[in-house]
Amino acid sequence: MTVKELLQRYAAGEREFSGAYLKSALLEYTHLHDINLSAANLQDAILCDAQWSGANLSEADLTGADLYCVGLQGANLQGTNFSNASLIETKLDGANLDGANFTGAILEETSFQNTDLRGVIGAVLSGAYAKNTIMPDGSIIIELTELG
Repeated sequence: MTVKELLQRYAAGEREFSGAYLKSALLEYTHLHDINLSAANLQDAILCDAQWSGANLSEADLTGADLYCVGLQGANLQGTNFSNASLIETKLDGANLDGANFTGAILEETSFQNTDLRGVIGAVLSGAYAKNTIMPDGSIIIELTELG
């Protein structure tokens, strides 16, 4: 599937794209709210400034992807592979991150408001922000706090 085809089908009202092969796709500035890209291959994709709130990216492979300033609020990211991805100024507020793999990922100024991080794998949260967030150790951060 090409990016052009994905965008045309999305504009026509389709939301179901599970298993799509979009390796190295250029998806910056896209607004794909509530899209289903579960189990999609998005390795090395560029999603800079994309807004994908409510998206289903469960079990998707975003290894090495660039998610600079991406909005994934309320997204289903269960089991998503973010290994070696860059998530700078990314908003993961209220996302389901159970089993998400952040091994080697860059998480800088990433927002985790209203998020449960107990099931996250390999995340180094230095420089990220949390509020009403359940941390991997089970503690809860109530006020907006920079993690360090």
